[in-house]
Amino acid sequence: MGHKPQADIEIFSNDDDRDAPIHLSDTTKRVATLFLDLHKIPKSAKAAAKKRKLGWHRYYCLTGVIEASYGSATITYTVKLGGSGFVSEASGVWILSVPLKRVHMAADTGEGGPPPSTLAAQLVENIAASSKAPRTDENSELKGLLAIIQRVKDKPDLLKSSNDRLEHNHMLIYVYCRVVLENIKLDDPFLDRANVRTESQKAINFLRFTIKETPSVLLHKNENRRLLFRGQEPLWVWLLPQLLRLLGHPQCFELESSIEGFLQYILLLVARTGALWKVAPSLGLYLRASLTSLLDHLQSPSLVPSHADLRTDLELPPIFALDQILGKDGQHTPKRLSYPVYTISQGLHLASSLARVLAHPIISPDSAFSNSVSLLENGPWLIDAYLDLRHVQKRWELPSQSTPLPLVELTMDIINSSIASDYPSASLIEKSCALLILLCSEMISPPDELVQPTPAGNQARSTYCMALIAIAQASLKSYSIGRFAASKLVQELLLLSSQYSTIGEDTDVWDSFLDSIHPSKFESEELRKGIQDLHLNYAAPHQAANAGKRRKLAEEATDSLAILTQGIYETLQVTPPADDDVIMFEQIYLDAYDKCNQSNQSLAVELLSRICCVVDSPARLNSSTESVTAPLACSICDESPTSSRKISSHHAKSEARRIFSKLIRLASFSESRRPRIAAMIALRRLILHCEDAAFLNLETPGPGQWCLQSLNSSLRELRISAGRTLALFMPPKPTYNMDEALLSRNRKNSIALLKSASEADPPFMVETRILAWGQLGRVVTE
Repeated sequence: MGHKPQADIEIFSNDDDRDAPIHLSDTTKRVATLFLDLHKIPKSAKAAAKKRKLGWHRYYCLTGVIEASYGSATITYTVKLGGSGFVSEASGVWILSVPLKRVHMAADTGEGGPPPSTLAAQLVENIAASSKAPRTDENSELKGLLAIIQRVKDKPDLLKSSNDRLEHNHMLIYVYCRVVLENIKLDDPFLDRANVRTESQKAINFLRFTIKETPSVLLHKNENRRLLFRGQEPLWVWLLPQLLRLLGHPQCFELESSIEGFLQYILLLVARTGALWKVAPSLGLYLRASLTSLLDHLQSPSLVPSHADLRTDLELPPIFALDQILGKDGQHTPKRLSYPVYTISQGLHLASSLARVLAHPIISPDSAFSNSVSLLENGPWLIDAYLDLRHVQKRWELPSQSTPLPLVELTMDIINSSIASDYPSASLIEKSCALLILLCSEMISPPDELVQPTPAGNQARSTYCMALIAIAQASLKSYSIGRFAASKLVQELLLLSSQYSTIGEDTDVWDSFLDSIHPSKFESEELRKGIQDLHLNYAAPHQAANAGKRRKLAEEATDSLAILTQGIYETLQVTPPADDDVIMFEQIYLDAYDKCNQSNQSLAVELLSRICCVVDSPARLNSSTESVTAPLACSICDESPTSSRKISSHHAKSEARRIFSKLIRLASFSESRRPRIAAMIALRRLILHCEDAAFLNLETPGPGQWCLQSLNSSLRELRISAGRTLALFMPPKPTYNMDEALLSRNRKNSIALLKSASEADPPFMVETRILAWGQLGRVVTE
């Protein structure tokens, strides 16, 4: 019988000899719980099933048959993944198949008292005989506690109330941790790793079972002080270091998923149990402070990267976090509430694990987490922590953490879960998308992982494409995300397919855009679904932001320039005039620009510069069914400098340059941020398509001098863009629209201005000034 989540299988039987139960009744008893370790399913099986996620019905379709004879029973569970069935053996590596003894546990029917923890008592009893305490007082304490456990095992009726059960389970956890977990000596060179894995896994299963039975035990304190190594701190504060000290240690790598799963289960239990809701803020602080201190330590200048086995002296969690969590109770606690991080390698693995655990409340499909606002509010902070984590991983160059793919997948999960949430956080989605863009940019500089002709390379490319779809979806809703993605990814991706044959010869972004953008053109089913989820309207015309209704172009308006002009009117949210009066278009544009929000202003400037592309480029819009915001392949400004340049004179281009020259003098434009950056990028297009030498003269007032002035702007992005644009005023050699004299004057004026400005630059402008000099150096030969 399945239990939520599917990792737990509860087994029920009737007390009499009747048939197996089909539903719970007065005679039905729960005889055991089978724990399934879904993390042990081979990657090949998951790949064949086209599933990459773990642990929830949402991702897996599990069907099974349980065969049990109660006495000495072996559980066989059949798992079906993607249409293929697999049966685990008694010692199978996929599913934990364990022998069970007949135990008596009351079913959760709500009648009678809580069931006695007989299984827990047996587990403690089994490990007690082979364990030795190092000191007499410890040995005496454990002997006394084990005697109590034995009495309760023999006479379960001794536990008369739920408080008795809570106290007893608290003692069971204490004894088990003392005897098993504390006796794991990680610094022992002769440590039996196989035995450590086995015993630790048993301990984790035992803790899950006991805490699940009495969740409030996590809050329990040692009120009567009868436990030698427990103080007034809540049990969870004492318990977590017992497991976290194993997490990431080289001797315990195999336990990583089990310990992470236990911590995630604790978070889920806190969210599900009303009595534990008050723990959520403290538990979140505990994990956040641990990750922050760990990342700060790994970035410390005092630690010089040499090798990952470098010893360290870090203790977690930090003292300030414990003081804040415990308050006055911290004065009456033993100093056993922290754990050491021995090496840099352990710290890196521990940081990655904590990052995954903290993300669980955000990406989990369980609705219980909506009850715990304090855990969900970690989102924006967590994205910043991921950026620091990636910096740390690159700094120490640990081979197992060289790839950003795990962070890419985790960030995608956060984005998808946030979008699907009942109350999506716009700030979290934007920050996550910005991080995803940075991670994707890293993966193509260089793209070694993406171009491998191996199954791992195929998986990396599939994940990368899904990340690009997530970025595209965010770009449709956020102009800033779209511009950021364009600046970081588009140009590099254009060159990728031509440089690496593994990517494929037919993946040129621009040449194949109109055909392959349709979902049916993608080979992968996962990618097709991702494209479909974008909900693009391929047949509809452009729908302006904030527009109340969809506007359709008249069938006769098939000219490319007319379609683009219509798109400008829609972006400015004005009604097109009855005629095509040039003066009227200019006036309408400038008047409407002042009344638009910054997103529409930026798009309007971009579309204005695209008029030149439509006039000069052979890749024109051919029908009214194409969206004016679709990428337009311009052979002049979107392709390599060696492409043929077909510059012609046209009244529409002159009009666009005239409007632009007046636009940059508007007061609202000078006070804006994003539109100025968009305008500087648009100016590059106007220059590349310009046949008018006067427009290219840096000595006359106009766009050229605005570009020079922008080199001293307080906006870093504008300074960078201005440096790139300035280089276009100085081609490497004279052209038909710029003679030798004008080219020489532009070079001299630019060098003189940069030289004088560089001598008095404040520190914050040094970086962008160097970038501007670099752009100038690429085109100035003398």
